[in-house]
Amino acid sequence: MLEEEKVAVVPGLAFGDDKTIRISYATSMENLEKGLQLIKKFVS
Repeated sequence: MLEEEKVAVVPGLAFGDDKTIRISYATSMENLEKGLQLIKKFVS
């Protein structure tokens, strides 16, 4: 995802599920919306 969409995520294994990702939301709503759209594009 980082190489293709320039969005960094980390595995959710620290929370007990390696089939999930962790997302930091310590940014503006605009950046969150853009990032989520890029994640959606990547997984589609």
